[in-house]
Amino acid sequence: MERQARRIAALWDARLTCGRALLYRGGMTQPPRPFGFPVTHAAQDVVRDTLERVAATRAAGRVPVVLFDLDGTLFDNAPRTWQILYEFSVLRARHELTARLRTLPKHQLPYALADILALVDEHDGELLRQVAAFWEDRFFRDDYIRYDEPVRGALQFVRMLYDAGTTVVYFSGRDSPGMLVGTAQSLRTHGFPVGVPRAVMALKESFDVEDLVFKRRAVEFMDTLGEVVASFDNEPGNCNMFRQAWPRAAIVAVATSHAPNPHPLHPSVAVIRDFVD
Repeated sequence: MERQARRIAALWDARLTCGRALLYRGGMTQPPRPFGFPVTHAAQDVVRDTLERVAATRAAGRVPVVLFDLDGTLFDNAPRTWQILYEFSVLRARHELTARLRTLPKHQLPYALADILALVDEHDGELLRQVAAFWEDRFFRDDYIRYDEPVRGALQFVRMLYDAGTTVVYFSGRDSPGMLVGTAQSLRTHGFPVGVPRAVMALKESFDVEDLVFKRRAVEFMDTLGEVVASFDNEPGNCNMFRQAWPRAAIVAVATSHAPNPHPLHPSVAVIRDFVD
């Protein structure tokens, strides 16, 4: 079993995040907690503080900039994964799996495919390998982004910031060649400002670039847009890097899910459940 699990895990590059499944030994009846750090702040307090920072920056004659990750921050991409798993079960005539998936909530699923399948009592290593290959071919494509759904309160918060004069940056580890069109369509469909002045999309130039590397390289560009007053991301490593890059900004982690084995979160990073509670 251990050798088989290692072979399965070797299929994937653990460096890739943005919702990438890391496959490891199954057999769990309950998934691990999606986010490994406790909520520290009420969303309404963070929303109010961010808007006050925006107002103060504008009053000082500077341009306020707020950064938002997409997957796991503004959007729950679990429905995208659920749809792919459901299509797999139908196309491969896995009727029992289809029936069990219909009972599985589509939102806030575990990060790893092995843990999602465990929720429907599937632990077979060969099935996991097939599902992973099927998922890999679809998850990072424009066509499937339409299944994502905004995190609670995300749209209202972004609209408030934009209407207050903020330059909003969608700062995501999605890659431009494979996901730019779907990302723009999703933002527009759900009512986020996109394709207009003060709404910027910053995606990776290539799928193979590590998310953290991409975001670290883009820090200098963000500073050309104005003064970064806040950032929101679900990955602790990104939040820690943002804290170093912008010591005076509000750095916020959204407690949805993150890649396994994260670095400790910097103590000054606020953690919120969503943009409502």
